[in-house]
Order: sequence, then C-alpha cells, then structure tokens
Amino acid sequence: MKLILKKNYDEALKWYKKAIKLGGPKAYYVYGVLGNYYYNIRDDYGNAITNYTKAISLSNDLKDKLIILRNRGSVYYQRGDYDKALDDYTEAFKLDSNNLRILFCLGRSYYQQGKFNEALKYFNLALASSLDDSDILHSNSYDFKGHIYYILGNYQEAIKMLDKSIEKATNANNTNDDNAYVFRGKVCRQQGDYEGAKRAFNKVILISPSASYGYNQKGMTYYQQGNYDKAIKNFNKAIALHPHYDDHHYNNLGAAYYQQKKFDEAIKAYSKAIELEPKNDYAYFNRGTIYFEYYEYACSHPEIIEHDTQKLNAILTKQPKIFLMFSHLTV
Repeated sequence: MKLILKKNYDEALKWYKKAIKLGGPKAYYVYGVLGNYYYNIRDDYGNAITNYTKAISLSNDLKDKLIILRNRGSVYYQRGDYDKALDDYTEAFKLDSNNLRILFCLGRSYYQQGKFNEALKYFNLALASSLDDSDILHSNSYDFKGHIYYILGNYQEAIKMLDKSIEKATNANNTNDDNAYVFRGKVCRQQGDYEGAKRAFNKVILISPSASYGYNQKGMTYYQQGNYDKAIKNFNKAIALHPHYDDHHYNNLGAAYYQQKKFDEAIKAYSKAIELEPKNDYAYFNRGTIYFEYYEYACSHPEIIEHDTQKLNAILTKQPKIFLMFSHLTV
C-alpha cells in the first residue's frame, strides 16, 4: 500500500502479484487493493471488477466484504449498469442495513433507474443514519431528493431539499460544491422566480468563477425574461471561459441573436455549435429555422440552405413533436 501511496505503481503491482501467488489469508485484501488501483487510478473498470470479484469470493471478513461489494457496485454504477450496482449494494445492505454509504448508494441507483419511490425510501434512511463525516452524504441525499421532487413537479419541496443540501454542505465546510445552487436556480426559473434564479447562479459564479455553466444558466434566465442583451453578455462570458468546449453555449448565443433578428450573428453562433458537435440537432434546427422563416435572408445564402433544409427535414421526421415543443435554448 505504501508504494501505491508514493505512486510507484509498477513496483507495487509486482509485489502484490507475488503476494497473491503465496495465497495467504490476506490474498483477498490484495485483490481489493488492486481493484481500487484499477478503478481509482487507471479508470480500468474491467480489471477493477475482475479483482473485486476475486476479493469477494475469497473474503471471510464481513466488514471488508461490505466495502469491496460497495466498491464493485460503484464501478457498475459508473458504467451505467445500475442493475448490477443494485445487486452489490443490496448484498452489502444485508451485511449492514444501517450503513450510511450503502443507503446513499442504493438511493442514487434507484434514482438513475427512475424508481423515485424506492430512491426516496433509501435517501430518507440515509438521512436517519450518521457517520463522522455524515454531513457530506446527507447534503448529497438532500440534493438527490431535490432533483426527484423537481422531476415530479413539486417545486416547493424541491427548493426545501436543495436548501437543506446547501445547509449540510456548509456545516461540512464543503463550500466549493455548487451543484445544489445550480439546480436551485433551475427550479426558481421554472417557477418564474427569475430574481431567485439569478441569485442562485451568481452564487455558482462566486463558488466556481472559472466554470462556464454559471454564466450560461444566468444567460438562459435573462433570455427567458426577454432581456436578450444581458443574455448575450452572459453567453459570451461562458464562451470566453471555454471557447472550444461547449456547443450549447454557442447554440444559446445564436438563439438570443435570433430573437434580436441579428441573423448573421445567429448563423455564426449556430455554425460554431455544429463545428464543435456535428450531432447537435438543436443547432441544425435553429439555423434551419432562420432559412425557413425569413425568405429574403435564405435567398441571400443559397450555399448552405439546401444542406440545412435536408438536415431539418431529417430531424423533424425523427422527432417532430420534441423539436416543435422545445425553445431554441439548450442546457
């Protein structure tokens, strides 16, 4: 373990393999450490699962077995295999039904499956449990509950849960986590509380000044208010932070220019979004809409109208209701 802590991974692996060959009573522990190495350091989920599985089969220590089951479940979770993640978390739950981390992991896995009643059940159990560092997991549990209530349309309860998440994070001195503020802003905006949304997104910007999403979300709020100048200002700030990263920022910028009938600027923004992500259907849809709706402008740009028309027709054929229902913005 000391060699891994010093990041001498090759040397550590050599000695771990020798320990495994000896087949002593702690061989399961070595497999567990190797699983951690492949999961946390190498992002090699296949080898992580292989080593965790071997560790589980060899372990007679119930406390260690619970940890290894949780770790293997977390690998499955990261892979999006929530059924297998739940299998491991459920086995771990049988070993300790009051374990806060296991309860939280069960809740988030059911959340990912859209089984919100089950998710709420385990998040509530997690909130009734405690550890020395329980404030962080309690904060995350409240955050997930806020997401669930938002999806279910219970916005007032969502706000309560997100405020509790922020409170718990503050208690844990985890003041660098902006996730609850991001979602709180979205809930406020959904309710038409634009000032509350902007306060939340200003807090996101304060916590994470080098992240673009705070400015993007603030821009979307101004956009929904019809204040396109301030929307453009915030979208441009988001782009300045990550000019070659997020196609959604350019799509949103194009939408704001479109509302101002500044079609050349809108086309440039949509085109940049498509350059960054050629599969951004929204950008094709929005750019194509300009040509469909504004005949004179379309006639002055024959070089790309045919391409956009074909793309737009393909999109509408594939998802006609979805694209007609959504606004020009993308998150």
